Amino acid sequence: MDVSRTTKIEEIAGRFCGLPLTAESVFLRPAYQHGRLEREVCDLLIAFQGRGIVLSLKSQDDSASRTGPKLQRWCRKRSEEAVRQISGARRTMLAHPFWCAHWRRGRIDFPAGAVTPVHALAVIETGTAQTDTARLSDDLREVVGDVPITYITLNDALNLVDQLRSFPDLVAYLDARAKLPTAFRRVIGNERLLMHYYMMHDESFEGCVEPKEFLTYLLVSEPEFRRRVEAKREADKGARFIEYIADQLATRTPNYADGLDAETLARFDAMEQRSNYLLLQENLADLRLTERRALGTVFLEMIQNVGAGPGLRRSWWTDSKPDFLYVLAAVRGIPRASLLRDGPVILQAALVHHAKRRGMLIIDRDGESFEVCLTELPDPDPALIEAAGQLFGHLKVTTTQPDSLLPSLRTAK
Repeated sequence: MDVSRTTKIEEIAGRFCGLPLTAESVFLRPAYQHGRLEREVCDLLIAFQGRGIVLSLKSQDDSASRTGPKLQRWCRKRSEEAVRQISGARRTMLAHPFWCAHWRRGRIDFPAGAVTPVHALAVIETGTAQTDTARLSDDLREVVGDVPITYITLNDALNLVDQLRSFPDLVAYLDARAKLPTAFRRVIGNERLLMHYYMMHDESFEGCVEPKEFLTYLLVSEPEFRRRVEAKREADKGARFIEYIADQLATRTPNYADGLDAETLARFDAMEQRSNYLLLQENLADLRLTERRALGTVFLEMIQNVGAGPGLRRSWWTDSKPDFLYVLAAVRGIPRASLLRDGPVILQAALVHHAKRRGMLIIDRDGESFEVCLTELPDPDPALIEAAGQLFGHLKVTTTQPDSLLPSLRTAK
């Protein structure tokens, strides 16, 4: 095996997954101490809010060198190896502390049991052609402990991340897929067909029982599916904007302290000990794809409509987080120091007005940067309640709830 090629594929997969899922939740080659030796836990770990998806990646030395029966045998053998690695990873994560040298966060230490595996992917590289499928043995393990195993090609695994885009959506898909009959889960390389059915049936595999009926449905619904996938690309622009904001939170300009008073500066982490941005990211990353679309679409419309005016504000929440409020603002010509000083007060007033306990304020400042704050509401005083009505009583409010991955979206205003 060409180690450099395998290493490169793992790195590419990690960076690719980090784009929609946030890089801070993707860990490449986490390791633990086994006696005097340092050993890998797994090839890739996606960890979010204490839950994890374990990936074991099996790459070929030459992706074009195997076809037909030779490819089938190779995939079956590597699938068995992946199961053994996944089983070891599960035991290690529950029983031992481990760490990861994260490319952006530095060394991250995980206590034993800090991340509970909820799914595992045995990721097999079959080749570059869409026709490179393989039939795996029916007697491959379904689970390790209580963790379901999904057998999937490298290309299909990355496509799942690209299409679903959030940890909650990815887990929901894998939960549903794990309940399919074995016949659907032992052919790898045809994940697009399963995704087709799942998206067209409101994120469900209900009725997906017999392969013959399954293929007939796919054939009949293909034109509509293609049309809706094209619409999805357009709809996902809002989601990608929210993902971009989450990614931007990971970095801070060296001159961030310029012009700020001591009270404002005290709200920032020290540059060498930044961690609060992870809380900000988390409250964007925990939104499902349809929610990201809705939030991002509202924000993009505000930025487009503000023009050269002083600013626009809007409040937004989703039914899946009923006690959390997002306040969006697009401003022009207002000094950064003023925004950072007044932002927390504005956010608290919005929380009072909408009877929410926690919230996030995201400000687009002059189309050049984002200023973001997160707060939890203390018991409000009467003056704050009165100010809240004056600030937010006239604003448009947007609320949404999870809908289908494929358009159309439902947004109530």
